[in-house]
Amino acid sequence: MKKSFYFLFILGIAISQNVSDPMLLSGDGSNSQPDIAINNDGHVAVVWVQNDGGYNARFAYSTDEGETFSESYIVNDFPGHVIHIGNSGPKMDIHNNIIHVIWADQRDGYDDTNIYYSKSSDQGESWSVSVPIGKDAKFNIYPEIKVSDDGRVHVIYYSYNKRTFNFEDIHYTESTDGGETFSNPVVASEFSGQEPCDCCAADIHVLDNGTKMVAFRNNNDNIRDMFSVSIHEGEEEWGNLTQISNDHFELNYCPASGPSIDGRESTVIVSYMAPYGNDNRVFVKKSVDYGVTFGDSILIDVTAGIDVNQDHPISRISPDGDIHMTWEDTRGNGDIFYGRIPNGESTVTDLTLLTEESEPNSQKYPRIGIGPDASIYFVWTDYTNGSDVYFSKIQGNFVSTDETNPFLTNFKLLNNYPNPFNPTTTIRFNTGETNLKTSLRIYDISGRLIESILNENVQSGSHETQWNASEQVSGVYFVELMNGSSRQVQKIILLK
Repeated sequence: MKKSFYFLFILGIAISQNVSDPMLLSGDGSNSQPDIAINNDGHVAVVWVQNDGGYNARFAYSTDEGETFSESYIVNDFPGHVIHIGNSGPKMDIHNNIIHVIWADQRDGYDDTNIYYSKSSDQGESWSVSVPIGKDAKFNIYPEIKVSDDGRVHVIYYSYNKRTFNFEDIHYTESTDGGETFSNPVVASEFSGQEPCDCCAADIHVLDNGTKMVAFRNNNDNIRDMFSVSIHEGEEEWGNLTQISNDHFELNYCPASGPSIDGRESTVIVSYMAPYGNDNRVFVKKSVDYGVTFGDSILIDVTAGIDVNQDHPISRISPDGDIHMTWEDTRGNGDIFYGRIPNGESTVTDLTLLTEESEPNSQKYPRIGIGPDASIYFVWTDYTNGSDVYFSKIQGNFVSTDETNPFLTNFKLLNNYPNPFNPTTTIRFNTGETNLKTSLRIYDISGRLIESILNENVQSGSHETQWNASEQVSGVYFVELMNGSSRQVQKIILLK
């Protein structure tokens, strides 16, 4: 792939970051609504809707960090009946190389549309028999999925009366056995005074303390602000209604744009679209107390002029605490943008245009994922000629443009093995320039330094060392590798 470059400044050193040209994943003009997930080995999975004599969920896989992809496979075993309404295509997540996919399916008739689930353990070449996991006798759409670190599969979706199509509830179901069976659906929207916007998909995240949290756009009295509802470990019912945004966004029609939620440790972020003057812009709200309270709204892009509209943001937090976001933007007649908010800051850097098309509003519905080397991966729908799925990435390893302070491209913190582990794991890494001081440290989930494994000058090349955590308690830890001014962080899990 051809590479283009943009520049940022870190620690006073000019850095260029590789941005790949968009790659067409499926190009017959009948593909849309992609989702993306990356596993701990940097393998990239993409799923989307394809109309090939009926709508199906198509899947492709990359084992080389998105340089090439496999042929596409059909996920659903009852072909031709996948549906997508608005931004509600198939969704997926990966855990321990098991790929979990959910989608809305009308195989029993449109009125009986339900949420179906399937999984693959061989990179998508074969899939388990698909099973319905939605509420019986309802019209169910807008599925979202999250697999937590313990392997539990969490699913939410919207349920409607199948005869009147009136919205009723957000339902939640989970699997505690890796997708073999699912619990009976329960209502995750049992609260008064607010109601979810019935055509704005909600999103789910599972916090590190076990709290399950759903973010949604409100519809009460046509005020379209953001709210959340959650359930903590040990609680039996969803509740804890929290108002996230207070823009007083009054709109008498559906904006068809829900929030995105993600979290790491005690930090929770929610991104969403709201008015800014006479335009619509993308904002993010941040909580540092597990979603109990949220700070001020952060306008993502202060450089956008008037008559610029933004929508459908997706945000993720990387292990170093940076916030990464992608969204639709009407500049350039409809493009996909990326921006990063460094940890501890409140302004966006690295504002990057991922696409450049001439057709109006041609690029929509981006999704984003973060790889173990901090590479950022993107997929979206291009409506220039029908609808096609495109892929791009921003390389996570920085390459210096300052010849007196070069970073070599082979600097990388590789996946430890095994992971999870008990009590010993092997940590692998590649160093950059020879004779730069290299440090390897272990931190707990609160950011406390647990152990300094290495702090010396090392030769350039591949290295590995073992960490014995026999004196530590089960939980999430972080490995930090620094080589000169270059830094990478990776999550590891101790299970005793």
